[in-house]
Amino acid sequence: MSTPQTTSPAPNSGTNGANGAFPADVLTFAAAYQAENALQPLLDATHRIFPTAQSIKVSVEEDPELRDNTQIVFEVQVAGLSLDQSRRARRQWNEVLLSIHRPTRKLLFCLLLKLKS
Repeated sequence: MSTPQTTSPAPNSGTNGANGAFPADVLTFAAAYQAENALQPLLDATHRIFPTAQSIKVSVEEDPELRDNTQIVFEVQVAGLSLDQSRRARRQWNEVLLSIHRPTRKLLFCLLLKLKS
């Protein structure tokens, strides 16, 4: 689909949706499902939950195995998390997601966690 947007791991890096933190197709896809207001709060929460993230990429991706399943993927590359810590962080991310955006017919957002040693 698009070239993923990589954001700085610093939560106050000055990047946000209005300043181009999200690729155009991410904004278009989110707008089509009236979820564009969830992008920046979810990015901010991702920075808070994964403060040691080496990178965060946001892109629109189609699932190659499931027909008609396209989502906005927050791909987080992070080092130094144990399996237990990564599970807790994923749970926290999902809780924040549901507090920001309740899916209607379709799950629009996905966390892809890439753990590095």
